[in-house]
Amino acid sequence: MHKLPDSHPFPPGRERALFRMLPSLLIGGLAVPAIFALLVMYFDPAWQVGLFIAAGIAMVDVLAVITMAVGCVLVIVMKGDAWGADDYPLPDDTEPRQRR
Repeated sequence: MHKLPDSHPFPPGRERALFRMLPSLLIGGLAVPAIFALLVMYFDPAWQVGLFIAAGIAMVDVLAVITMAVGCVLVIVMKGDAWGADDYPLPDDTEPRQRR
């Protein structure tokens, strides 16, 4: 692998700020369904339904944070230097070879 000529990294943007906010978004997003579940268990006699709702909200939050993390990592990697793999010489034929 070698760095391509005339390639330069781009300055970091909002993806770094969002990437740094993800742990607090995860904790905050999991605290809301946890508080909801505790309130439902305390006040509602049919508390199992409330727990399923809280678990669903927590799963959506975790999946959203994972999706944002993958997107941030992709943008961070794509803003870096361009790298080229080992190249190999192509044949100089202008026409494709006939199959036998």
